[in-house]
Amino acid sequence: MASETTGSSLPRAVLTGVAVAVLVFPFLTAFGILGSLSWWAFVGLFVGLVGVVTVAVLARQRADRADGESVWDAIPGWQYDGRHVESGGLARGEQEKALRQLQQRAEWEQERSE
Repeated sequence: MASETTGSSLPRAVLTGVAVAVLVFPFLTAFGILGSLSWWAFVGLFVGLVGVVTVAVLARQRADRADGESVWDAIPGWQYDGRHVESGGLARGEQEKALRQLQQRAEWEQERSE
């Protein structure tokens, strides 16, 4: 599952880098910073900016995944209907209950088919 996330996030990170570079370069040109550069230096700066932004976006995504899949991982299930009901605890509790029921049903059907 992590490889799917990494595979789909790389093109998005590159696209973010290109978008940032496209948005930043007109301002640099307007201030005359890029006016005296040759075309290869201009392309090199553009590719470098895309690379830096891409690496930053990927690092941020990996850091977010390293912290845990969900903020709900730190909250015990028995508190969903109490303290955390207004912040989505009720829905989260219902979702987890439905997932448990689906898993139990799948296990029961697998045992039944054997």
